[in-house]
Amino acid sequence: MSRPVTARMEGAALQHNYRLLAGLTPEARLMAVVKADGYGHGLEGVAGALWDAGCRDFAVTDAEEGARLRSLLHAREEEWGERASVTLFSGLFDDEDARLVVAHELAPVIHSQEEVARLRRARFSGGLWLKVETGMNRLGADHVRQLLDRCYRCRWPVRGLLSHLACADLPEHPLNARQIERMRSHLNLLGPGLSGSLLNSAGMVHFPEAAFDVVRPGIALYGSQPVAGGSLDLRPVMRLEAEIMQIHRVEAGGAVSYGAEYVATRPMRVAVVAAGYGDGVPRRLGCVGGEVWCGGERFPIVGRVCMDYTMIDVTGSTLRVGDRVQFWGDGIPVDAVAARCGTIGYELFTGVNRRVRRLWS
Repeated sequence: MSRPVTARMEGAALQHNYRLLAGLTPEARLMAVVKADGYGHGLEGVAGALWDAGCRDFAVTDAEEGARLRSLLHAREEEWGERASVTLFSGLFDDEDARLVVAHELAPVIHSQEEVARLRRARFSGGLWLKVETGMNRLGADHVRQLLDRCYRCRWPVRGLLSHLACADLPEHPLNARQIERMRSHLNLLGPGLSGSLLNSAGMVHFPEAAFDVVRPGIALYGSQPVAGGSLDLRPVMRLEAEIMQIHRVEAGGAVSYGAEYVATRPMRVAVVAAGYGDGVPRRLGCVGGEVWCGGERFPIVGRVCMDYTMIDVTGSTLRVGDRVQFWGDGIPVDAVAARCGTIGYELFTGVNRRVRRLWS
């Protein structure tokens, strides 16, 4: 048996979240964002659960991720006689990416003439998206009309224009209105027949009127609220858990963990949990009043989080060696843990190390 630390995933929760989000903008098609190994949840389990919920549009970062996703979906595609759409947000980095796009029928989001040249060398004939700049100043085509015309000369089906809100989680920010208007302007200028895609999870909550044709939820699929104080009925998909390895007594004045920063002010029982920052537990949790959850109770983390271990105060409890504690999940929301650490749920999910077993139910 490997180390007793696991990320337990609930497929039914992911499917619930998918259906709930689809209802926010019912006129738009939903493209599920499964990049970064399904936001750290494991691409195979994520893709399978979403397919079974009816999802046929997926997005990843690059061609390698896209090729892997296509392979994972192959059996379901054969069984159902359907083909999923797999979109690549980062387009093409080299000629090998273009070959993967052709071999696996992927849909790149391109922003440059260099990418067109790579696709031509690979004899591409599939569909693609154009990335347009609307105000985030990240990726985006400098001359959209010229890029679009060249794609048409190559007789490639252009599925639409794609951009991204920089401040979707800040609904009062004036940049949101400017970006929405610029997207509308691009679509009006470049002619009918092009789909538009602008909204992520937070955008779907705050700006459903700007859903256009395709929305792209990511973090909300996995149960994290996309906006501060959000009240969507999302269910956590991941529970990060580990077993207690040892419980021992620490006398008043005794120090716990590296740096001897935590000093007991009274006799206490300290449990050593078999997970640390090498698994994805934020190191800062030991310095900011972090907690774990077990059996309906929360227990404070004491001392610095180590690479492989976390110590918790279990004084007065009945916890025993072998009991499982939860770092986040249905007991402690990932958003609460992230806020305590000054980060976001995205970082916690994607920071769960590969040595952590991912178990799906």
